[in-house]
This record gives sequence, structure tokens and C-alpha cells, in this order.
Amino acid sequence: MIAEAIEQADREIDAYLGQISPVPLSPVPPIANMISAKIAIYNLHRRRPHLELGEWGEEYKRCVKLLEKIAKKEISIGTPDDGGGQSQAADPARMAVVTPSPYFDLSDF
Repeated sequence: MIAEAIEQADREIDAYLGQISPVPLSPVPPIANMISAKIAIYNLHRRRPHLELGEWGEEYKRCVKLLEKIAKKEISIGTPDDGGGQSQAADPARMAVVTPSPYFDLSDF
């Protein structure tokens, strides 16, 4: 049941992303994974007719709006076909490190 919900979500995403790039994408952009997870959860909630979709119904609508913007090339997902090119993180030979600002300056000690 879960695998089917994920597969349905991925097919829906591919319908939008296929307008700007050959699908399936490789590597899959993180935003596509995030949208897939949210739509899959929505699909699982829809199977339970006695439950209200509530927040997940709204989340699904937000995902569809985002997919529509991606399909119109208003938002780049980082694929070469949509003008985004490869992100630095996609190159396995490169690494980015992000750390929070220090709380204390060592010169205080």
C-alpha cells in the first residue's frame, strides 16, 4: 500500500517534470523527493474516507502549485534542461559545509 502511494506520487510528479526534462530524473533533485513524500502521505490519507484530509489536503494543493510553477519554468529544480544546471552538492567530488555562527569568540578567554 505504501509503495503504491509512492508510485502514484512519482507518476504525478513525472507528469509535470516531463514537460521540462526527460523523466525519470537522475539524480533526483531533493525538492522532487520532498514533493513525492508529501503527495504519497496525501494519497494514503485519501484511502481512509472516514478521515478528513485537513492539513494534508492543503499540503497537496501547495505541492501541485509548486509542480505547476516548475513545469512553467518559473522555478528551477536544478536540472540542466530547466536552466538550473547541476548544483555543487550534486558533484560527488565537492563538499559544502554549513555551520552555525559561534556563540563565543575564543578571544574572550
